[in-house]
Amino acid sequence: MSKKVIAVHQDTTAIELAKILYENRISGVPVVDENGYLVGVVSERDLLNIIFSGNISTTKISEIMTKNPISFTPETDLDKISLTISEHGFRRVIIVDNENRVIGIVSRHDIIRIVLDQQ
Repeated sequence: MSKKVIAVHQDTTAIELAKILYENRISGVPVVDENGYLVGVVSERDLLNIIFSGNISTTKISEIMTKNPISFTPETDLDKISLTISEHGFRRVIIVDNENRVIGIVSRHDIIRIVLDQQ
């Protein structure tokens, strides 16, 4: 699990998101409210859709994010996380605490690293 999580606020604009994704070489981020609670997730795919069909400068992330994304707690079994990533075609899943605050991300890369470390 990566504990260094880059998250965006739901009022972030699509152009700001584009800069964050590009500068950090990531493909998606959790979306949080003013209290840091998970409210969505937004990816490059969401961003590309708005680039070609809307106004990237004024569109808010809240308009294009996936609301109420699947998330897990740190206690969740890795097999369950892996199965969810595989079944849904996710690149990553968000890890939250008991209050639904983002505390980490598990990516496909993380899972592969764990499997290799066990060999």
